[in-house]
Amino acid sequence: GVVKSFDKETGQLIVYEIESMKSSIVPRVKGDNISFDVNIESVGRLSENWVVSGNSFKNEFLKKAEKSSE
Repeated sequence: GVVKSFDKETGQLIVYEIESMKSSIVPRVKGDNISFDVNIESVGRLSENWVVSGNSFKNEFLKKAEKSSE
């Protein structure tokens, strides 16, 4: 699948292509309240990157791209 997001600073499109993922859902019940903890991990790649100011191979840029796709 594909996840489209936008860079917060520039508004430019970032496309993340998911190659594989795993997830876990843990239900929590406290009295009448029900909630769920959802954890999703994926492996993928940047398919499109229109952010001119970002260097796709720098860790700082990759962290920003990851955060925008959450």
